[in-house]
Amino acid sequence: MAREIDGGLERIAAGVRAVRERARHGPMLTLSAPPSFTQLWLLPRLMDFEARVGGIEISLEATQSFTLPVWQGDGARLAIRYGRGPWPDVASYPLFGDVLFPVCAPALLAQQARPMRPADLAHHTLLEVGWNSPQGIVFPGWREWLEAAGVADRVAPPQRRYSLSGLALDQAIAGRGVMLANAPVAMDRLNSGVLVRPFGERHVLASPMTYELLTPPSGDMPPAVARFVDWLLAEADAFARQTAG
Repeated sequence: MAREIDGGLERIAAGVRAVRERARHGPMLTLSAPPSFTQLWLLPRLMDFEARVGGIEISLEATQSFTLPVWQGDGARLAIRYGRGPWPDVASYPLFGDVLFPVCAPALLAQQARPMRPADLAHHTLLEVGWNSPQGIVFPGWREWLEAAGVADRVAPPQRRYSLSGLALDQAIAGRGVMLANAPVAMDRLNSGVLVRPFGERHVLASPMTYELLTPPSGDMPPAVARFVDWLLAEADAFARQTAG
């Protein structure tokens, strides 16, 4: 009986080694994307891809630096970038447009005896995200929002600045200020109730920025990569329709 058990265990171990060996030589997709977008939008949705589609190993690189996409055998290195196109030497697939709006913790909003007005932000800390653009462009922020709301002369500029949206978002959730966010960064937290929009659907700032998936400009897309791209575009389209509605 011991010999039979040992033999069975060895067959199981050999099977596990074979599966690992096949996985090691399977299609690989390396995807570069902005850190906060990766953390707050992409990662929570990847489980759906792995459960429903799969067939490719995915390695994520959370960075704001631009990496030129390339095909790599039956895999690829692709990028998701936030900025203003067109991007040079790549093919691009639009994921989302960009609209900015204030968000804060429900407890901060509860301190108001009446609905909040833009001028009331003078009594709150404004949390600013300082983007380091690889394109050398200026991203819209609180200054543009305050001017559009007509209160730039009554509300002080942001007192706290962060290099990542995720850092500012954590501070907003903790009730330490009001952040100017967009849907991919904030929507899941709004849906869970840990954040609210103090002005509802009002006082939004249209932004010229977009999120885009970048691929090599030519060559055939490997089938496993194509399945991921199709899933990502469908997921982005569903999200855009949900947030627009």
